[in-house]
Amino acid sequence: MKPALWSGVFVLLVLTLAPAYWKALHNPLAGTYHDDGIYLVTAKALASGQGYGIISLPEPMIQTKYPPVYPWLLSLVWRVTPSFPQNLTALLSVSLIASLAWMLAVYALAKQEGLSQSAIFFVIAMSASSMWTLGLSTIALSETTFAALCTGSLALLKLAEKKRSKWLIVFSALLSGLAFLTRSIGITIPAAALIWLLYKRCREAVLMFGIVALVVIAPWFIWCKLHGSPTGWVESYYSARSYGINSVLLSFSLGQKANIIGTNLLYLFLSPASLLNLAPSPIWLTLTVSALLFFALLRNSCKHFCLLPIVLITYAVALTCTCGGLGVRYAAPVFPLALIVAVQGPKLKNRLTLTLVTVAAGLLLCHSVFRLYVSADQIAAGHKAWTSEDNDPAELRNLTSWIQANVPQGKIVSANLDPLFYLYTGHKTVRGFAPKYYESLYKTGTAKQRPVGTADDLRRELRTNHVEYLVIMPDKDFLEIPFFQKLEKQLIRDRPSAFHRIYKGKLPGYEVIAVDWEKL
Repeated sequence: MKPALWSGVFVLLVLTLAPAYWKALHNPLAGTYHDDGIYLVTAKALASGQGYGIISLPEPMIQTKYPPVYPWLLSLVWRVTPSFPQNLTALLSVSLIASLAWMLAVYALAKQEGLSQSAIFFVIAMSASSMWTLGLSTIALSETTFAALCTGSLALLKLAEKKRSKWLIVFSALLSGLAFLTRSIGITIPAAALIWLLYKRCREAVLMFGIVALVVIAPWFIWCKLHGSPTGWVESYYSARSYGINSVLLSFSLGQKANIIGTNLLYLFLSPASLLNLAPSPIWLTLTVSALLFFALLRNSCKHFCLLPIVLITYAVALTCTCGGLGVRYAAPVFPLALIVAVQGPKLKNRLTLTLVTVAAGLLLCHSVFRLYVSADQIAAGHKAWTSEDNDPAELRNLTSWIQANVPQGKIVSANLDPLFYLYTGHKTVRGFAPKYYESLYKTGTAKQRPVGTADDLRRELRTNHVEYLVIMPDKDFLEIPFFQKLEKQLIRDRPSAFHRIYKGKLPGYEVIAVDWEKL
């Protein structure tokens, strides 16, 4: 097919997907993931001159858990449109623009890898039509910014090899450093690049890339070191100390390490079906899709060992060695890289085989686009892209409006989605617990033991923070919440004089409890 015709095909793809992205961009709620709320709170702190901290907590903390690039980008928008939630669509546009840059970087990298136009179209079409890409492009999370920087860095490094350009190596190293300053797992990108350059015996390039990346990365390590780490259980969750707590290398027994790595590898192996919009699907289909993809990855990596397999291996090792690293969203930023490697290889010459593969790819893309629009409807209604079994958006809005109207200013609130309640009500809010990911994610049935602590832990947190209002919601998509709700009920039974229900939603499970913390 002529280049002009391929340009028309890509334009058609954009026109097909654009309405879904536009609809999802008008997501009416923020903070429903918890992480996105933290990013928005730190962005507000930067924009309002309060430094780089989590100002939603009763005692504001210096931010050391999440690096600053993405919150800083959000803060630029917040400075221009400071009224929340009226500025929410503008804030979410940061992720969408980053997603566009990501797809352009994927195109450039695929060209550098020598893919045909049809293969490039397949990679971009399947990546852009994934409900995970849609969800991450229309929420205040850093994945799309991280993915754009990672992929851009790799594309520049491949171009630098072709053109033998030192400046391209410098820019590649700069983007890899910025990727780390967006998500901490981004350390795998400069690490993989240096391994590849050492493999290619490019000593000068190794030195140049390493120095530039180190200059960009080092200030964040210095920042975290200077501001220390809290020792409290709940406070540690909000800080860089959580990385050490959840690191397989630094924590856990040998048996626990094996359980975490094995479980993470299994989830990583099964993730392609979800990323291709095939989940939920029969187990045989999930296993078949995963087996085909990983077979293609293994075959092509062995035949053409190059930069991308090193990146994928390095990233997978970092992900599987993290307690809590089993979410599909963590695999999404490198999924296009996996597709690029998977579709590499000799062109199909048999006409029948080529026709069958083309038809299968077309059917897969049509199904993916259909699921994309279903997800867009869910997001526009206030749900998450991959589930509608989260909190009811109308009840959540009613709850925040009631708190804003009826709770006196200066009073402390406790809620699972603490940044959300700060953003929408202005009240300082604390979570009241820190999830123990090993207990909640890697144990089953009766083996689970106190994944959110004890009732005494909760009582202590409520007293320490002088909490006067306790928000209770279903929060069905948080695995630790059923355990936390048991602690709340136990504490209310043990200290009935300290609690009094003052709000009950139309649907069951939405309540506000007045707390007399002095009686706890």
